[in-house]
Amino acid sequence: MYIGPHGHVVIVVADSNAETFGLMDGGVDAAITAYYGSQLQERVQQNIIREYLGEQPVGTAFVIETGNSKHPWLVHASISA
Repeated sequence: MYIGPHGHVVIVVADSNAETFGLMDGGVDAAITAYYGSQLQERVQQNIIREYLGEQPVGTAFVIETGNSKHPWLVHASISA
């Protein structure tokens, strides 16, 4: 649980190792992409390009909207290359 970007309490219901380039095509990441659609992976990758010049440093994280009203936020925390 943490306080989200708009002051809301966020409860994390699932997690998955995040890859530094935003590839979400295996394991739990693939299930997340299947649920939210490939556009979520595209937005994650675009954010990584914009904020980190293409490779998110290990140990960093960002919050991105999912486009889903039931689960509106995804935290992408890079822990592996």
